[in-house]
This record gives sequence, structure tokens and C-alpha cells, in this order.
Amino acid sequence: MRELKIGVIGTGRIGAEHIRRIQRHLSGAGVAAVASSSPKRAEKAAELYGIPEVMTAEKLIRDPGIDAVLIAAPGSVHEQYLLACLECEKPVFCEKPLADTGESSRIILEAEADAGRRLIQLGFMRRFDRHHRELRELVCSGSMGHPLMVHAVHRNPRAGEDFDDRMEIMDAAIHEIDVVPWLLGGDPLAACRVLHGRTASCAEGKLYDPQLMILETVSGVLIDLEVFTHCDYGYDISCEVVCEQGTVSLPASVSNIVRQGSYRRVREYDFWKERYQAAFDMELQHFIDGARAGALEGPTAWDGYMAAAAGEACLLAQKSGKRQEICYMEQPALYQDAEGFGR
Repeated sequence: MRELKIGVIGTGRIGAEHIRRIQRHLSGAGVAAVASSSPKRAEKAAELYGIPEVMTAEKLIRDPGIDAVLIAAPGSVHEQYLLACLECEKPVFCEKPLADTGESSRIILEAEADAGRRLIQLGFMRRFDRHHRELRELVCSGSMGHPLMVHAVHRNPRAGEDFDDRMEIMDAAIHEIDVVPWLLGGDPLAACRVLHGRTASCAEGKLYDPQLMILETVSGVLIDLEVFTHCDYGYDISCEVVCEQGTVSLPASVSNIVRQGSYRRVREYDFWKERYQAAFDMELQHFIDGARAGALEGPTAWDGYMAAAAGEACLLAQKSGKRQEICYMEQPALYQDAEGFGR
């Protein structure tokens, strides 16, 4: 089977990371072209990784020499690029979110359903993380009884200067909005509240940070999620599921514990790419293998739509401070029997 030729749209932080792993660490594919809103950045990536072509995004998608597309551009352009990929019947890996609004997500979902086959894999990499998968297996085994509550934290040391309240939910909390229902065995979110109090001084005038989200699932599980994107000390992700007969938590850190001079210290993760390096590798290898075989099995456009719909409800709750119910469209038949990774 010949090597998959991938075109990458977006050469910022996550786009550059994906290019590096495809070119240097993964098998069965190579980056054949790049496109970016910054031509200089695209040229730099092409030179650094030996990529033969720099194109516009539109030309890249329609180029017959490109077998598959990877979208790492901002969410505001996902709809137009995903619809173009669907029109060309090209498999596409799209970083979260599926789109920046619930309506755009619905349009993409319906277009893929009309195409009659899955062509989109969403970049929800936590579903590929070993610790998240082990946690899910324990919770879904029933050995601790029914899950009752979830305590989760999403802390980032230094969000970008353009980070705002919308991004706090749709770019940061969107990971928990997707993964916590998945950890509970597919228990959809049904309602939400978003609270904010005193803001960290470094974020004053930009956004409310931290924020506390109170989520409810269809089965009645309560979830409290702290989102803090200017915590300063490190990248810190935690999750504890409280069940009837026990609890299960993600490990706080996997670095060495050092005891010295009357102190005990553990190095925190510096950033997301360190914490989830293996998960990023696995999700993209999964996409490459699926695209070459003609059958994608990773997180679906439906998963992306569900997260976007819940995220949009959280944005309304963020403004009102009131409890907001979450509503979803009827699930298209294409996704009803989907056996996505780790389902």
C-alpha cells in the first residue's frame, strides 16, 4: 500500500507539531503540501521538514495529488474547509472544535451524513491517552457501582494574548466537554452552569479566569470543572470519578519524585504537547491507518457536534449565570452504529 500524501492547513503551534510527527515519527504517510494564513510560516515549515509544496488551502484541498487533509487552522474556518473536503470526498483529520458554532457543526454533520460515509476524524486526543482509557474501563466495568460525581480540573500556564471567554470554553474546556461523557460510557451532557468570581491579575481586562462549570449528564451525574488558563505553574489536568463503591482518578504526574533538603518535589508538565505526546502520536497514526484502509474509526463528526452544542450552551450560561439546558439534533443514521476508538 503506497504512502498517504497529506496536505496540512495551518502551521501554528499544533499544526507544526503534527507536521513534525508525521514527517519524523509516524508510518505510512508524508506531508506533501502545506497552507497557512501566514505564507512566511508555511515556507519555514516546508523548508524545515522537506515539504515539496506550499499552496492556498483551497488549492490544497482540491489538488488530486493530495490523498487526505489535516486541518489545524482556527475553528472559524473549519466549516468552509471541511465542506470542501467532503465535496472532494477526501478523508480529513480536523483539530477541535468541529466548528466554532453549533449551527456550523450541524451543517458539517449533515453534509457528511449526505455523503453516506465517514470522512472526518476529530482531534479529541484524550480518548487515545492511556490513563483516560484505563479510567474509562474501570468506570464502565461496573466494579465500583454507578458513577455519581466527577471532579475535573483544566489548568494551563499561559494562554495566548488573544484568549477570551469564548476560547476558555470552546478551546480549553471543550476537551472535558467531550471526554467526561465518554469516560462515563457515553452519558451525554444535559445542562450546565458557568460561574466566575475573582480573576487572576494577569488576565484582568481580558477574560474571567478561572471559571467554574457545573455540568449535569442525562443520567444525573454531577460534574464540577475548573478551567484556569493562566495558572502560571504548569499544565495540570486532573479528573476523579466518584462511584457508589469507590473512586478512580487520573494520575497527578508521572515525573520522578525528588526528596532533597527537607523538601519533596515533582516537576509539573510544562505544556500540552508534553502531557499528551503519546496520545497525539496514536490519534494521528490511527487516522493514517484508517484513511489508507478507507475506513475511519476515530472520534466522529457527531462527537464534535455534541461537544459544540454543549459548548454553545455553556457560552450562554457564561453570560447569564443561570442553568442552561443542552439540546441536540437527532442523531443521523450514519453515526448510530459507529464504533469509534474506545467506544
